[in-house]
Amino acid sequence: MDLSIFFEALDKSLTEQLTENHLGTHLAYFGTHFPNWQEADLVIIGSRECRAASSGTAMEGAADAARIHLYQLNLPDEQAQIADLGNLKPKDTPTAYYEMMAYVLNVLIQAEKTVIIIGGTQDIAFGQYLAFEEMERTVDYVHVDGHLDMEDSEFVLNQHSFNHKIFLHKPNYLDHFTNLGYQRFFADASQLAAIKALNFCALRYGDLHHQVREAEHHLREADMLSFDMSAIRHSDAPGASQPSPGGFSSLEACQIMRYAGLSYHINSLSICEWNPKEDIHEQTAMLAALMIWYFIEGYYSRKDDYPRKNRSNLRKYAVRLHASVEVINFYRHPHTERWWMEVPYPESIGKKRNRKTVLVACSEKDYEQAKKDEIPERWWMAFNKLG
Repeated sequence: MDLSIFFEALDKSLTEQLTENHLGTHLAYFGTHFPNWQEADLVIIGSRECRAASSGTAMEGAADAARIHLYQLNLPDEQAQIADLGNLKPKDTPTAYYEMMAYVLNVLIQAEKTVIIIGGTQDIAFGQYLAFEEMERTVDYVHVDGHLDMEDSEFVLNQHSFNHKIFLHKPNYLDHFTNLGYQRFFADASQLAAIKALNFCALRYGDLHHQVREAEHHLREADMLSFDMSAIRHSDAPGASQPSPGGFSSLEACQIMRYAGLSYHINSLSICEWNPKEDIHEQTAMLAALMIWYFIEGYYSRKDDYPRKNRSNLRKYAVRLHASVEVINFYRHPHTERWWMEVPYPESIGKKRNRKTVLVACSEKDYEQAKKDEIPERWWMAFNKLG
């Protein structure tokens, strides 16, 4: 399939004055010729779609602003194979744009490429989601944002309503949703209640502050990630579209992106919502470039610690409880120190033989909670979804 018909070429000045060690020297980009993306592991796409924003076209140049800094960073891994296809061409309507994005992502993901989308407004996450619908694949979706973006907007899909649209879309392939970093003063109580009723997950920023590692197991099984730069505090991301004095630090944002890179399944991620015209010293664009760099570094640092069918590569820790659940089996990989816990199907409770279970990614914190004779919330969430 000739994907070049969907893209605009990039300015060739992006690669001027780069040295041999710079990332931009080693990737294939759409300048004069469309790159051979089939040979890449990671594919970069720029988005200029921002009609959902109240500020109009102010965010159109975000992708190119981030590229300038990304290309000048040193190569994160000598084995990195990256292609930059340029910016997706505009379409007459946002709906047509989402459908075009879904088609392109479908082709790339089917070819086992991991796609990094830069720029635009966060409603393009709907285009990411539609790609999984085209493949008829369920999706584990992680959303990093101080807002939940679940406004009930029946007629217009915008940067604050796209998650509501994803949740209600038919047919629905959303298996799990996790918000990382919502801030309570931005989150409507009814939206939080809806997330809980659906057995989805929302982690308040205060619960991740100084312990962002607790986000890792949520990202470990993610298929799709959407990161709003407004989730980062204004002092670190002054160009964010909805600046706030609170939120993740630049260090925490880069840690989250590295965890995402280490994920087993992630197929696409988007980094959105900043305005180059408001970006003091291009600090937000530089941070977006660093976040992508850490994702790439994480991608090429993946460890072969996925649980084997017989779980022989993991160490088992059985925790007995004085509750309706007699025991929870935890598993830890001895080298990466990543944790999983065993969750039974509800109908198999009480059966000594042929008990069906699934392994759910978790953290050591869940193990420590079980040792205190408390069933972790993540265990209940998974158990209820299996019912």
